[in-house]
Amino acid sequence: MKQSIIQYIQSCLPCQQYNISRTKKPGRLQPIPPPEGPFQLIGMDYCGPF
Repeated sequence: MKQSIIQYIQSCLPCQQYNISRTKKPGRLQPIPPPEGPFQLIGMDYCGPF
């Protein structure tokens, strides 16, 4: 369904001007070091560096 919507928007000039894609492009994952012990917590930053 998403692909058919994208094709429709690409074929319609007013749709191209006013219906922009609002999703971010996927970025690269930042590796985190594994925990050193069996019961240590891992923190994840979902916002990324600012």
